[in-house]
Amino acid sequence: MEVSAKSELRRIFVDHGEAYGNLGDEAMLLSALRRLTKHLGPCIFVLPREENRPIPNLEGFIVETTPSPYLTFKAAIKGVSSFLSLIRCWFPGDETGLKLCYSWVTFLDRIGILKFCYSDYKRFLIDLARCEAFYGVGAADFNDFNSLGAVYKCWLYEIATRKVNLCIVSAQGFGPLQSGVLISLMSKVFKHLDALSFRDAEFSASFCRDVVPLSCPTQIVGDEAFSLPVANKERCVFHIQESGLEPGQPFIAVHWRSTDYTQETQKLFPKVANLYDAVVEKTGIPLLFVPMSYDVHSRIDEDCYFELRSRMKHSQNLHTLGLIQDTSLIKGIVGASMLTLGLSYHIHVFGLAQNVPAVITFSGQYYHFKSHGLIDFYGEPSAAHDIEQSSVMDVLLTVMYCLAEREN
Repeated sequence: MEVSAKSELRRIFVDHGEAYGNLGDEAMLLSALRRLTKHLGPCIFVLPREENRPIPNLEGFIVETTPSPYLTFKAAIKGVSSFLSLIRCWFPGDETGLKLCYSWVTFLDRIGILKFCYSDYKRFLIDLARCEAFYGVGAADFNDFNSLGAVYKCWLYEIATRKVNLCIVSAQGFGPLQSGVLISLMSKVFKHLDALSFRDAEFSASFCRDVVPLSCPTQIVGDEAFSLPVANKERCVFHIQESGLEPGQPFIAVHWRSTDYTQETQKLFPKVANLYDAVVEKTGIPLLFVPMSYDVHSRIDEDCYFELRSRMKHSQNLHTLGLIQDTSLIKGIVGASMLTLGLSYHIHVFGLAQNVPAVITFSGQYYHFKSHGLIDFYGEPSAAHDIEQSSVMDVLLTVMYCLAEREN
């Protein structure tokens, strides 16, 4: 978007998940920019970016990028990591390291060492200070498995509350959280925010209500990408047919990836392939694999598709969209499905936002909290299954129940 008088526009610093190549994170960013533009009019959005890592097509928005402060944070942490082993001899436990990392980077920032040593960080501070507001896009960064990333977010929010007049953090998902250091840091930082909203009531809002009482306004809003618009029907139909499905043919949208962010998931490929075969045999409905990531952070989902297909007895019934990086198009295609089945949080968000039931098959505690939080927000007939604990029959029965409910 070209605007002649850019200097008169509001400047908004938009902190996104920086899960580069993850279409769910891209959908949240796009949705946030659209919503901010709707309420505020055209703005200049300042986005942090790690070097040349992929970001979505942001045509239609006025966007400036600035060096990601995460790179400076990581570099500063390296300076203290050599001392951690010695300190843990005297003060055992990982939490000592988290507290030290936060204190060390905060100290280096406060005395000006970071901006003196890192020109990119100095530029980030200048760009941040020129903004009227700081907006934290929806994410699920605050958990024990991403403890250093959560410390980074606390550090970043603390800087933002000092540099910018208005700081709002949106649609956050929390958990699992047992770390006393993280809880203490979050409590300290969040109380200085101007507003904080949550994805769900079961874990996120209740966590702050029961463990970290806040003085800032809070609200349960669901996921950041719920309001993402969908592509027109003709485009969706074209791509569905390109996958090999017949015109008007019912299908189930499926997904799996090779990481749940706490562990690699290849050991579960045989079980997932057996589940796909069972669903096809029982329902007669073909499956459409929807890739949701295309970079190293969340792995390459197309690789999962080929691996799963090679393990299936009825592989001819598993189709794929291929890589589509238009999140509105993906959301529209998912909205045309009978139900969603799989791991990706946002494939289910896309479906549930359009009244498509979700059967979430997850592994690991990180996805446990995300999945059950989403189901709590929407309720039955959707359900979440830990694929490591549940049998193929357990999941199949839930699939059959959801399909039956759709017909009623």
